[in-house]
Amino acid sequence: MSVFPLPIGPRDVFLATHWTTAQQIKPLLPKMDIGRFFYLIQDFEPGFHAWSSNYALALETYDLDFVPVINESLLFDFLAGQAIGRFAEPDFCQRALVFEPAIDARVFHPPSGPAATRPHRLLFYARPTNARNLLGLGLAALRQAIADGAFAGDRWEFLAIGGRGSLPDLDLGGGYTLRPAPWQDYNGYAQQLRDSDILLCPMLSPHTSYPVLEMAACGGLAVTNTYASKTAARLTAISENILASKPTIEGFTAALTQAVAMARTGRPQAGQPNLPTDWDSALAPATAEMARVFRIMTES
Repeated sequence: MSVFPLPIGPRDVFLATHWTTAQQIKPLLPKMDIGRFFYLIQDFEPGFHAWSSNYALALETYDLDFVPVINESLLFDFLAGQAIGRFAEPDFCQRALVFEPAIDARVFHPPSGPAATRPHRLLFYARPTNARNLLGLGLAALRQAIADGAFAGDRWEFLAIGGRGSLPDLDLGGGYTLRPAPWQDYNGYAQQLRDSDILLCPMLSPHTSYPVLEMAACGGLAVTNTYASKTAARLTAISENILASKPTIEGFTAALTQAVAMARTGRPQAGQPNLPTDWDSALAPATAEMARVFRIMTES
């Protein structure tokens, strides 16, 4: 495959979408007429890594000269509340462009018609290569809830999703097994959520995690954890189908036990979370402001 250099004009403006792309453009910025760039921030990315070179490089990018475009107010509140990089500056925070994620109501919605006869089903968003998804904690809590009898008396099946089949069958005790589910396309994934009762989705991050929001939109119960600005009260304000606990074995076990009890009484069917239902409406205010800021940057 041929590789060609990318022509860059002196008044071009960059958009970074990940800390690695911010680091790529960093040495070019002093050579540009416009040294600022737009930075789309969708998580606290140093947290993707252990304390390490990558952690330091990711953290450094928040000290650069950029216009922050942030996916989710919970994440913005974390960055500002922790005074991370330039988010320690009140004027910088006031200029941040923040939008809420959209959950497409055409794809993620409660099931229509009578419920199919099937065993109860719990999905575990199990991603062994993503440390922030707390696979070990989630497994320990699931095994503890089973040992405590939370699932006793009903037929339950346990499916691992999100890992592209990278997990083997795992014994959960009590005669239950966590089995990897086949990888689904987008619509198949949404149907999988509708065909399930509970999603266990740990996420040690200030961002909610899309599966949590998508499961709530499909009328099921999403068990996740709190973290800093991501409090139980703020998650419940998004949807009462979200059950949040501290990221501990005991916390997840209690939330799972509560979710099982709620599932036995019938699906909540709460419908769409308190979020935009399409990306056009979600992004419109932020993109309009980006265009205004871009004009100011390039015309000055």
